[in-house]
Amino acid sequence: MPLLQVENLQVSFRTHNGFLPVVRGVSLQLHEGETLAVVGESGSGKSVTSLALMGLLPSKARVDGSFYFQGEPFEPPQGKLRGHGLSMIFQNPMSSLNPVMTVGKQVAEPLLFHQKMTVREADKKVLELFHEVGLPSTPAFSQRYPHQLSGGMRQRVVIAIALACAPSVLIADEPTTALDVTIQAQILDLLKQLQSHRKMGMIMVTHDMSVVETVAHRVAVMYAGQFVEVGSCGQVLQSPAHPYTRALLASRPTLTREPVGVLKAISGRPPSPSELDGGCPFHPRCSLVEESCRKEEPVLQEWEDRAVRCPIAKRGTTVASPG
Repeated sequence: MPLLQVENLQVSFRTHNGFLPVVRGVSLQLHEGETLAVVGESGSGKSVTSLALMGLLPSKARVDGSFYFQGEPFEPPQGKLRGHGLSMIFQNPMSSLNPVMTVGKQVAEPLLFHQKMTVREADKKVLELFHEVGLPSTPAFSQRYPHQLSGGMRQRVVIAIALACAPSVLIADEPTTALDVTIQAQILDLLKQLQSHRKMGMIMVTHDMSVVETVAHRVAVMYAGQFVEVGSCGQVLQSPAHPYTRALLASRPTLTREPVGVLKAISGRPPSPSELDGGCPFHPRCSLVEESCRKEEPVLQEWEDRAVRCPIAKRGTTVASPG
């Protein structure tokens, strides 16, 4: 049984012209100890999907779909699973932390309010959490403020807060974006160790394919509010089927292959939700576009042990990198 199951997630935002769809029919399953990487360009709907599952979207957002946690239905906007069932790490640790509270108090807060611990119990648990995430487990460190810590230390504090109530599912939204490369690797290693030790499921939201290679078991490629390809990490990275997936992989630099000259860029830009015209959202940027692509939006279909939203890929046509 999956830890988390989402069926047909739809997220729309209220505008002057009615509701504008931003996430359009996302379905996923996450099992114990598994990492699902959700990857795509900025604006594809990755973070909105994460915030919707956590119940952190503003009141102008409408969330629809069916949601199950450990087999039991739940309503994300109510936020009843936040902290102990589902927990989240955000992009920028400096903006995630309260600058006028000590880091010890910030980690203790969910323990006091959700776990109903006494102050003494919470203080002891805070030191245990600091030790678990690789921070000094001393009362003196607990009294520090966020501005007194390095970026990597701040992110470890954020991770400690996310783990405080022992969640079964951890959502990490670009957790290494604001960190330098060396610290990024340390944080990713830490997350893998914590996941293995706690047997959590993890959703890793990222645009960085190197992060996908490091942590993911399965990959969901997102474009214009939809998953366009879902499969195992090896399948998606080594033999991508969707034109967009191939374009993403062709556009990244690498230190392991022969120089190829100018990196391949994806022509054009992703469509905004108001520009979707009923055809395939990727067709203006795809070199393999056919007339049917302009008129009919493809559905996500199972194909060779993966799911792909492209009839050209399913027909077995050689999919070249667009742009």
